[in-house]
Amino acid sequence: MNITIVWQLVAIASALLGIANLIWMWLAQMRQPGEKAIQELQKLCQGLDSEGEAVARRVDRIESEMRHVPTKDDLHEVKNSITAMIGQMKVVETEVAAATRTMRRIEDHMREEKA
Repeated sequence: MNITIVWQLVAIASALLGIANLIWMWLAQMRQPGEKAIQELQKLCQGLDSEGEAVARRVDRIESEMRHVPTKDDLHEVKNSITAMIGQMKVVETEVAAATRTMRRIEDHMREEKA
């Protein structure tokens, strides 16, 4: 083999390595924006996960509080009980008024006897 042929082969190999390096760098550059976008999406997903956990905690708190809130049936029962108590109080009021009138008559009668 002649030295010129060796130098020509080295030049060709060098050119091929340069082209391969150029292609490799181009592919790496093409892949880099995609990786950045993936990283940004992963960060966004992590943020959404933490927000989702916060919302889940809030919903759990609300649900636990709602267990203690009276239902419409409970409120209806309370309303009926209050209505019944009002009716009983009216009966007691009329009885107290009658007893008051009787007591006044007795007091008036006792005053008339003393006088």
